[in-house]
Amino acid sequence: MMSFKNVLSEKRIPVATPDSIIDSSGKAVFGTFDKEFKNLNLKEIVKQSPYLPDKANWFRLTQWEAVEVNFKDHLLLMGVNDMGIINTGLICFYDKKKKKNISWRETLFKSRKQIKINKNLLGGSTCQALGDNVKIKMVNNFERGAAVITGEGFHKKEGFIKYELELQRVSLPCVVSIPFGENKPLYTQKDLFRCKGYIEFNGERIESDEFATAIIDDHKGYYPHNSHYDWLKQWAETP
Repeated sequence: MMSFKNVLSEKRIPVATPDSIIDSSGKAVFGTFDKEFKNLNLKEIVKQSPYLPDKANWFRLTQWEAVEVNFKDHLLLMGVNDMGIINTGLICFYDKKKKKNISWRETLFKSRKQIKINKNLLGGSTCQALGDNVKIKMVNNFERGAAVITGEGFHKKEGFIKYELELQRVSLPCVVSIPFGENKPLYTQKDLFRCKGYIEFNGERIESDEFATAIIDDHKGYYPHNSHYDWLKQWAETP
């Protein structure tokens, strides 16, 4: 039997996760890890930018938690995003048979306490959007491989959506801290879940079945000032 260690870089083999992603000297920890970080203290980093002081870390740090849900005939995506000043709550609903996508999106304001970003993925840590027309709540208990996702969206033209979902992890954790530059980390954790619950769209209740799945993507990082990502172009040019 082939061992992954024979074909993967050693940096891709998970190692024990330290308690904090930023150490006591303000330096980021990079690598692939075997479980969740207890302390995602990315704002404590030092000298991540040659242009801005450390007290501006809150402005530079991008954070989000997103959930993608796959039902037999429908897809559901919801995400809470914090980009320092610009914050959003987003719900997307796709009907596979009709090939129609509907979205609910709202700008959120920290001053009105409309947004909360999870401190980690453990012990009921919550990520939520509390907008006027978009409400999302993600309660994370990854120490037992579980999460509960609830929310609703209202759009004057497209109507009303509501969902309540219970997730149970069926994969090993996928946790990485990737260097975008010297002491400039991008952390993400992605996990695959079995999904139980329902989606209600304009009065139609859609129940999960035994094949319903979900992915959670938790993400925090310092992007370069000049950055670009085009996965489709990269894929097309790959020999």
